[in-house]
This record gives sequence, structure tokens and C-alpha cells, in this order.
Amino acid sequence: MQGIYKLINTNTQKVYIGSSNDIERRWKEHIRALDNNNHHSYKLQQNYNKTKDKDIFQFEVIEEVDNKVNLKEREQYYIDLYDAFKNGYNCSALVDNPKYFYKTPERYEESKIKEMRYKEFLELFNQYNNILSFKNRLKDKLLNKYASSLVYFNINNIIKWFLEKYNTDYNIKIDIIYEKHDKQYNLLIIDQDNNKFAWYKYCDEQICNNSNETKKLIGNLQKKGIYDKKIHYIVSVPKFVPDKTAK
Repeated sequence: MQGIYKLINTNTQKVYIGSSNDIERRWKEHIRALDNNNHHSYKLQQNYNKTKDKDIFQFEVIEEVDNKVNLKEREQYYIDLYDAFKNGYNCSALVDNPKYFYKTPERYEESKIKEMRYKEFLELFNQYNNILSFKNRLKDKLLNKYASSLVYFNINNIIKWFLEKYNTDYNIKIDIIYEKHDKQYNLLIIDQDNNKFAWYKYCDEQICNNSNETKKLIGNLQKKGIYDKKIHYIVSVPKFVPDKTAK
């Protein structure tokens, strides 16, 4: 459904007004952002955090809009009608005001950096999507701008590294995994016959071979005549030495 919606605090009757061409999806995005404490409306987020009973926040569609070009005009109408800026959760009296989404100039600058990285990802994806594949829902997250600025930075670096090192006749598969509090990306290079022939890991802005996996694949590389010792090498993994001073 496309149109205008409100998120209302049924105790105070304060509202947040928004518009979307997919209201159901937008509602889920609001809830996810609030639960993760990163909603763009700091007024709504603060009130949500203080409220024990989250069920008092209700979502309602207030007008269906057939023509997408009219969404912002109708959204502005309801922001004014409900006085959603002064007496509600909207952070600007105007639709699409940058301050509407970001509480501080620093947050706004961060948003511009993310936008730049997001656009770079789209350019890379649109040009090379025939050789890119992503694990699980990572592609949807990236395309719908749900990923963080850092994730776009890392993924862009991985793709550009691949394009620099490999002929684009090959395929790239990007898997994302988590190790403790750090994000690590696994990069699996696959040839046209779907044979694995190189495995890398990307962490802290560095790409290197995953020694355990690449060691198994070096022989296959050599058989195919595509082994390059400057790219395909076994990483020596330091042995773990217990800290004897630790108690």
C-alpha cells in the first residue's frame, strides 16, 4: 500500500507522520530502528526508550495516495494538520529537511558519507552484478540502504580489489560472518565451471588468503594454470601463546 501513515502514542496522542510507497515495509523498518536504538527521529526514540509498554505505539494508515509524486505534498499536509513538529515526533516542520533525519551536524555529515559509499556500491553492482553473488540476505540489505556506512566501505573495497586482481570473466561470492565484536568478510572466488579456486578473508581493511581453505585449493589453481604466487599464497598463522602473566 502507498500513502501517508502515522505512528501514534496512544497515551499522549503524539504522532509521527511519514509517507511510503510500501507502508507495511516502512512500518517494519520503524520498529527495527526503534528496537536497535537508531531511529532517525530522536524525539520518538527517546520516548520509545522510556516507555515500558511498547504496545502503546500504534501504526495507522491515514491516506492512500495513488500517484507517487503526490506523497510528499500529502505528507506535508498531515505534518501541519497534526502539528507533528511542535507537538509530535517529527523533527522538522518541513518534509525532506536534512535536520529532520539527523539531530546534529556530525550525524548529517556521516549521512553524506554513507550516501556517497552507497552510490559507489550501486555503480559497482549495476556494472558487475553478473559476476557478483552474496550470501543470504546481504544483497537486499545493501541494495535497500540498510547496511552501515562501514559495511558499504568494506564491500566496495572488496569488489574493487577483486576487479583489480581478477579478470571479470570469473564470479565473486561475498559471505559475511561475525567474529566476536569485529566483522570479517569471507571472499570466495569461483570460476565459470563453479569450481572453487581461491578463498580470502577481509578484516580491518586488509585482504589475505584464508590459509586453511586456500591450502586445499592451491593444487586446483596450478592444474588450471592460473596460479599467481603474488595473489595466491598461504598465510602463516601465528600459534597461540598463552599469556602466563594473566591471572
